Amino acid sequence: MKLLLCCSFVLLLLTAPVHSKTLYVPGNYPTIQQAIDAAVNGDTVLVDPGTYVENIDFMGKAITVASADGPTVTVIDGSQPSNPLYRSVAIFKSGEKSDSVLKGFTLTNGSGSIGYGGWFHGGGIFCYYASPTIIDNIIIKNATPAPGRGGGMNTYCCDDVTVAGCTFRENSAGYRGGGLANDQSGITLANCTFAENVAAHIGGGIYSFLSDLSVNSCTMSVNSGSDGGGMFNYSSNVTVGNSILWSNTPNEIVVYGSLNTEVLHCCIQGGWPGTGNVDADPLFVDPHDGDYHLTFPSPCKDAGCNTLPGGLPSEDFEGDPRIAYGTTDMGADEFYTHLYYTGDATPSGSVEVKFVGLPGTMPVGLFIGSGILDPSIPSMWGDWYLQFPIIGPVDLGSVPSPGGVLLISGTIPSSPPAPYSIPMQALIGAELTNLCVLEVM
Repeated sequence: MKLLLCCSFVLLLLTAPVHSKTLYVPGNYPTIQQAIDAAVNGDTVLVDPGTYVENIDFMGKAITVASADGPTVTVIDGSQPSNPLYRSVAIFKSGEKSDSVLKGFTLTNGSGSIGYGGWFHGGGIFCYYASPTIIDNIIIKNATPAPGRGGGMNTYCCDDVTVAGCTFRENSAGYRGGGLANDQSGITLANCTFAENVAAHIGGGIYSFLSDLSVNSCTMSVNSGSDGGGMFNYSSNVTVGNSILWSNTPNEIVVYGSLNTEVLHCCIQGGWPGTGNVDADPLFVDPHDGDYHLTFPSPCKDAGCNTLPGGLPSEDFEGDPRIAYGTTDMGADEFYTHLYYTGDATPSGSVEVKFVGLPGTMPVGLFIGSGILDPSIPSMWGDWYLQFPIIGPVDLGSVPSPGGVLLISGTIPSSPPAPYSIPMQALIGAELTNLCVLEVM
């Protein structure tokens, strides 16, 4: 009987569920890497706002590394690597799968990791025989030296990498793939923006070699290379759907080799054969200032396909619903009642707060709260996120025609001392917008 009880107890221990835990940075660990080192499969590393000067390696662990408050206020700066051979900001080289998740950071100042051919690859992110999930990150101002590939990100011999809601901007490659170099891999891109990336050779935005690549609801603009400014597909199976390729230099898409490139329901400068493709200025809000949201008269609005072969994302890159007005839009942005800001959110900096809605809708009222309600409170106009006391509503009139974007410019006060947050929400007509938090750093 004692032996039976002992065996039963051991069996219970072996079959009991393992409870994941959350490791806080810097609350429990001063660096992100120290938290990763301490984590076990199933754990979450949750990172508070701040700039973390380090280069992180997932070490093959099935964990989630996420920011608490999003990429605009949570930066991983890879400019001071401890290992001169691994200078990417984030590294996946130990067989990571889809349950290894990186979410909600700005990744910057990486210069690549040693890879095949002895070259440095993947300034921002390096994936080597791994298949992680990369969500809602800003990958900006990373650079690989000659002849490195993938200024923003490089995948090599990876299967089923998922990259969603990410912005690749101002990255440079000393050889190929300014934004992304996809080498002998399978990768799915959804709701991503590639802008102002540069390759010294080919593939300013994306370079794909002997790979399977799915591009769904993405925007590529102002990328450049010697050829294939937007995309260079070298003997790859590529499907591009509901996407925008515009103002890339010297051209939008180049196909080299015999495998298939299918482009459907896309806005392509200069045109491209395929169902539903258009050649017309997408009418971004302010591309010269990096704002690739759509205006109301954009030919990309309601011009996508709701039933793409690869499926349709349920939300756009900011979390707005797809199929907002019956048919999905092309590109990473879905035109939808929304509140956001652009500009320099530092003391004395200039910002523009932008209200998106159907032209002529009124009133437009802005509320500024003393804090954030979590969870929000339902109301007849939508979810209310702001804590009382509040300022407002400030009456701003109506949504202008034809653009559908109301702009309010302002200067950030020089005091109180940063950092601090300004939570905002707007009522546009009879609909509350999303919560927008202006983070002054």
